[in-house]
Amino acid sequence: MINANGGAIIAKGNVVLPRAANPSGPFIAVAQDFGEHTIQNNDFNTLNLSVPAGARAGEYGPNKVAPFTWTPTPAFDGGNGSFSVSSYAVQQGSWSYGAGKIDYNFRVYFTHGAYSGNSGNVFLSGLPFYASAIDFRPGAFSEFGGFTLTAGQLWAAPAARADTTKPGIYPVQLGGASLAFIGPANVPTSAGTRYIAGSDSIPLR
Repeated sequence: MINANGGAIIAKGNVVLPRAANPSGPFIAVAQDFGEHTIQNNDFNTLNLSVPAGARAGEYGPNKVAPFTWTPTPAFDGGNGSFSVSSYAVQQGSWSYGAGKIDYNFRVYFTHGAYSGNSGNVFLSGLPFYASAIDFRPGAFSEFGGFTLTAGQLWAAPAARADTTKPGIYPVQLGGASLAFIGPANVPTSAGTRYIAGSDSIPLR
């Protein structure tokens, strides 16, 4: 295992050879996120990469390695009021480093009861990073249901905000005169099931 506690680590084109008893744990572990770190084009086999959550100063991909995971959790960024998810049929998310970017995806099927007192915009919390260079970089939804688009808007897309206080994925409405959030008016307050799934990438810088 390569353990970087100081200085720079450069690891390119390494291959972890398979063994009869497949080992687990980190092949490369980075304690501090430095711009000099370059970890690219390595095959980790059954081992993994360990970096500080949201690390983006160094270059950590692409590599052949299992992706990191995150737990997408629906919320309103101004306050949930009595909104609460009662059950999840699906709640999964992952992210990984590409060349100069971070790729992410998510899929959430959730059911909630009737609610009130919420405010702000809908977002999926739990993502350990944010869009540092571009605010509201829109990606693509593969599934989107149970929400009502505002009149004049044609479709919705996921976007990572350049906001360090609320890292997460915001569904935004597109196709109208201007970009619009998915807010309280777009989520019925009666009990129901909503589903949302998508993917995108954001630049590291």
